[in-house]
Amino acid sequence: MTYQANCNIQFSEILDRLNIVVPPRGRQRTTEHCEKWTLHKALSILHSHNMISFPISIKKSEKPDYWIEMSGKTYGVELTEIIHPDYARVQTLPEAQNDKSVLDPSLFKWGTETRSTEDLRQIAAQDELTGEPWIGDNVEREFVQSIVDTVVAKRKKLTAHYKRAEVDVLLIYHNQSTPALDFTQGLEYTKQKLVSCWGQGFNVVAVIKYEQLFVFTESSATIF
Repeated sequence: MTYQANCNIQFSEILDRLNIVVPPRGRQRTTEHCEKWTLHKALSILHSHNMISFPISIKKSEKPDYWIEMSGKTYGVELTEIIHPDYARVQTLPEAQNDKSVLDPSLFKWGTETRSTEDLRQIAAQDELTGEPWIGDNVEREFVQSIVDTVVAKRKKLTAHYKRAEVDVLLIYHNQSTPALDFTQGLEYTKQKLVSCWGQGFNVVAVIKYEQLFVFTESSATIF
């Protein structure tokens, strides 16, 4: 599948085609659903800030997930989601479908060891919050660490066997549930921690959080 646009009107039509409804976890959600939603979200934000230039061609591929040509430059875009795997799993359990179920995100902080299915069933059956709250700037530090861990893991795959573009982009949907993030602090912390990640890996790390897009390069850090 290849999308092409030579003007804003045509690009808006591409956005309409990418704008899909993603089913809940465990209800026929596919990787394709998530990839289209993530790409649509990022492109919509960039378009609203006049960051899209023409002509542009967007092609679905593998390793990386999308191959984009824009104004004569190639972009290899790899997509991924940040969420504790147990938090994703627990949402699909029968116990979690009970109206009284309270899934406590503080039990699934980034870096928490994985649990057995039986442990997750017990958590899903709870009807109140029981975990330890975030304190101080722990929300921002967890945000940063989850991004750095993901960049490091994906960089190994990129350098090993991915097709390389002029600009290699890692586009992350940050779906880890936490209290409200201080965007300014999160941006600065992440910029500092990513210093060691530049070089032979991704040229751009973009992170969707809520309705914002964080964009990091070796020389800049911006929120759109």
